[in-house]
Amino acid sequence: MQFVILTQARSGSYHLADLLNSAPDITCFGEVFKENAFELPKPRLDFLGLTNRDMVARDADPMGILNRLRKQVHSEG
Repeated sequence: MQFVILTQARSGSYHLADLLNSAPDITCFGEVFKENAFELPKPRLDFLGLTNRDMVARDADPMGILNRLRKQVHSEG
């Protein structure tokens, strides 16, 4: 099952991401669509060919970014 959680700033989203990532069968990407940063671990950014400041590329194709991240996780499988 795949899902997206939307939260507001200062709502505990980092804590939620840590909790989700503690489960062996869940991958949480964290704050992918944060306003002023593209917060992903470097290996995931490298896979996408982006940096943590490439918000224009991220925002130009948000579903494409999510699909590529899901594909990466599926291939790690």
